[in-house]
Amino acid sequence: MRIDRNYTNIQIPGSTQQRAEKHKNIESHHTHQKQTISHVPRHFNHKMEIEINQDIQRVVIKVVDTKSDKVIKVMPPVALQKVYAYVRRMIKELYPPTK
Repeated sequence: MRIDRNYTNIQIPGSTQQRAEKHKNIESHHTHQKQTISHVPRHFNHKMEIEINQDIQRVVIKVVDTKSDKVIKVMPPVALQKVYAYVRRMIKELYPPTK
């Protein structure tokens, strides 16, 4: 437990406040990493698009040619994304959430 000198700010480990601060720090770190990663390929006439596929709840990275605007590579590959989505659907059907 942390208490400041004036006893106005008391922090209990695992408290909602600390979880919110930790989440905020992680979010800012991910934003910084995303910005750093997206600047690297510019030297190679490529750009990276980073997004979250909501169907599979995973990060998808696309490498795109800046001149032709064509997608060069997708990670994970589209076929694997379809497998992830299928498996998630099957798990939901076999083990529906209990109410």
